[in-house]
Amino acid sequence: MPKKLHFISIQINVLTEKYYLYIIVVPKAFYCILAKTIHRGDLLTTKPDFTLYDKHSEILKALGHPVRLCIVNDLFRTNGCTVTYIQECIHIPQSTISQHIAKLKSAGIIEGRRQGIEIVYSVVDPFTIKLIKTMSE
Repeated sequence: MPKKLHFISIQINVLTEKYYLYIIVVPKAFYCILAKTIHRGDLLTTKPDFTLYDKHSEILKALGHPVRLCIVNDLFRTNGCTVTYIQECIHIPQSTISQHIAKLKSAGIIEGRRQGIEIVYSVVDPFTIKLIKTMSE
């Protein structure tokens, strides 16, 4: 007897680009295909777009350390702050904070802008902002 197949298509708008998440459900299993496509008929011929997964994976790796997650949370809550302020809040050495900031900057999660003699860091990545908002709820 053939298995029953259910097909679900969800349109996702990520950073102004349209993607379709195709979910194919069969008994005891399901398959997800993220495809950057406009037509539903392209399901079988469209290659999944893993570039978005790659970017999100790098962000999640960078946020995988508790200190970096704490730093990003503080930066988001305060709408940006300096290394000195972060040091006063989480009580770890300035050199350690600078190393974590460097990793967050290289992942594209935060950016710094010079304000006088100090640099004010803030969260700029939309995916990270959504994660922090979700964690805060």
